[in-house]
Amino acid sequence: MSEKRKGSHKPMLAPESQTHRRRERAKQLSAIKRDGALAKRRRSLEPSSVAMAADEEAPSTAAAEYTEAELKEALAGLAGPPAGALPHLAALRKMLSSEEDPPIQAVIDAGAVPRLLALLEHPDDRYKLDAVRCIANIGSGDRHATSHVLDAAPALIALLHAPSPALVEDALWALGNIAGDVQTSRDVLSAQGAVPAITRVLAAQTRHAATRSSAPLAAVAAWALGNLARGEGASALPFGASGAFAPLVALLGVAPGAGERGENAAAEAAWALAFLTAREDACVEQLLGLGVVPALVDLLARGTQDHSSAKESAAAVAAMTPALRTLGNLAAGPDAWVAQLLSQPKFLPSLAQVVASQDPTHHAMVKEAAWLVSSLVGGHASCRDAVLAAGFLVPTLDLLRSGQFDLQREAARAVWNIVADAANSAGAQQALQAVTAEPGVLAAFVALLRVPDMETVAVALSYVRLVCERVPEGSRAVERAGGLEAIDELHYGPVDPAISAQAAAIVDKFFGEDYEEDSTAQPAAPAPADIGHGMGRGKHLTEPAWMHK
Repeated sequence: MSEKRKGSHKPMLAPESQTHRRRERAKQLSAIKRDGALAKRRRSLEPSSVAMAADEEAPSTAAAEYTEAELKEALAGLAGPPAGALPHLAALRKMLSSEEDPPIQAVIDAGAVPRLLALLEHPDDRYKLDAVRCIANIGSGDRHATSHVLDAAPALIALLHAPSPALVEDALWALGNIAGDVQTSRDVLSAQGAVPAITRVLAAQTRHAATRSSAPLAAVAAWALGNLARGEGASALPFGASGAFAPLVALLGVAPGAGERGENAAAEAAWALAFLTAREDACVEQLLGLGVVPALVDLLARGTQDHSSAKESAAAVAAMTPALRTLGNLAAGPDAWVAQLLSQPKFLPSLAQVVASQDPTHHAMVKEAAWLVSSLVGGHASCRDAVLAAGFLVPTLDLLRSGQFDLQREAARAVWNIVADAANSAGAQQALQAVTAEPGVLAAFVALLRVPDMETVAVALSYVRLVCERVPEGSRAVERAGGLEAIDELHYGPVDPAISAQAAAIVDKFFGEDYEEDSTAQPAAPAPADIGHGMGRGKHLTEPAWMHK
């Protein structure tokens, strides 16, 4: 791996917590459930959009309700001679497309899966279409169900070369569901050539992705590639070698409304890139050379604009969460990557709009924006200054005071990155005093001392210590906010030994026997308006009151 991005000195925090955030995100990505874009998807009863555009015969959209007798009849008919199996196959496909209680296990128990696999080789495309749809929906089930259709991989990959666009789309759905299962399934698909085969479809469709017929197929191909890129042990190298990077970057430019599902194609490409940019640095460098940064920033900017319809607005917003996550991966990289972000005029203004929106209906989007901000301000001082100049401080403090832990966690890290170098930077010292004077900020950090996430506790403890060291009357402000008791709980509680030791050191240094009289450790400057005077505890009181209850 190449050298990771280096931030300024962050006392009390392990270097890994600041320099390996992109790699840590790669682990989280393997398990995420995306807003409107789950790893597995049930193929609905709606006709294939590609089939409709190509004027091909599409499967019937009859209701999916069924009785036990109808299921048994369909399974029995499927086991009979191929010539009479088509209506039974169509009936089974409708049942498996049911959103409620699809008979996946019943089909497996009846031994029907091998029959479905055999029908993938049938010369009649009608059999193939229904069989692929059945396999796709069985693959949308649990790990056990997916394991039963894994043997279909070679035939499904071969169908990506079929002249029928509808067959290609349904094969992509099936492969995507299998890839969305576990790493062993992804390894099987990769070993059988799924990545280059899907990339070939993606590249061909991306060239025409602005058309009604091509955008949906490009979206499904990008989604399937994204699922193949999931997993903690995945590598981006096969995707780069197959040529997937260029069409994925190009797909980011599909504008809202360019085809019925055009913006969905951009969202799926952004999700795939969110996985890939968390991998090898050499692959990220390739993506940067292909213009991924301006494409992502444009996608982000489109989401913050007013749109002519609610549907167009929803489609644009759907792409913003993965775009922000991908940008966050780049912001956690080397300084050269961050410089590319800051060179885009629309980047910081668009990001500021998302952070300031505090939109409760798009919680995941705001969280990704906060993570991106915390990565940006953790780098070079010039980057931190650019973010502050763009007006991020106040909305970031609002996130800290939001009461929503996942937003507070990222906001706390961002604030810490802004003020951590107060001992060496006049700007950071000024920011520390201004931030601590904001109502509710110190109390929010004190509250974070009691959360179960020890990484967040370490950030909050570092901030509290810095307030005691660098803010006039800071120790008394911490006590007034309830910080002394919270620090004691860390000192004596069942926490990480390093955290406990740090808490003890804070008590000894700032709340010891000279606490009542001695304020010489504080800089000689007027105290912020909200900082009051506590009663003090004294070093002789070595245990908190709660231990004696």
